[in-house]
Amino acid sequence: MADRSTESKLSTRPVLITVLGMGRVGIPAAVGLAELGWRVTGVDKDSGTIALLRTGEMPFSEPGLQELMCQHLKSGRCTRRRKN
Repeated sequence: MADRSTESKLSTRPVLITVLGMGRVGIPAAVGLAELGWRVTGVDKDSGTIALLRTGEMPFSEPGLQELMCQHLKSGRCTRRRKN
């Protein structure tokens, strides 16, 4: 069991989460984690998907997801990158 000083250090550190694959599972997972307050980076090998997401568009339709994604892109909680 961690002592209190370790717990307080861990809880104040910014946590960055990376989601690999920005498809039908990755995008909702990334947006959901951002909605919970985490900083999330989405990575995909398809530069077309990343280009689409950068414009605020979705590669598929899911009610409410595009609005949430745009909100978190603007806030800086969600970022996206192409995997080299």
